[in-house]
Amino acid sequence: KKDGVFAVMGTVFMAKCKNAWHPILNKTGWKKDGVFACSQDAVFLRWASLASHMFFILGAVIFANGLLAIANVLELPPVLGFWVMSSTVVNQITYMGMFKQSPMGTPDIDGPPIPARLIIAAVWIVTTANYIVNRATLYKDVDEVKLFGLMA
Repeated sequence: KKDGVFAVMGTVFMAKCKNAWHPILNKTGWKKDGVFACSQDAVFLRWASLASHMFFILGAVIFANGLLAIANVLELPPVLGFWVMSSTVVNQITYMGMFKQSPMGTPDIDGPPIPARLIIAAVWIVTTANYIVNRATLYKDVDEVKLFGLMA
């Protein structure tokens, strides 16, 4: 099946995020003699940093959706697939909140707005509690090696 393609595609986006936007600049003529014409400009450097950050976040979202698809293939209950998917997003948000920078190292990016952080954290906490409380009943047939292997 092709369900893991999104996870691979997201990984490539995250790995190539610092260079993925270069073709856009090449087509707009911002390059002169193979060098970005304004590469020493502070505004350009900030823009380049934010463009890299956005490509990384896009890759993280695509990767998370790929994990959800793989969880479905592994026949995990949908809520546990969502738990695995949301764990990747929570990790990114936690990193940005703790270190006050994007995963790319861009300073002053501490994550999404507060309401979005609270919502994703609350949903993740509820799904985590759901698994812990119902592990012996609802999820007794779940292969934990598959579940936690996918989450790792």
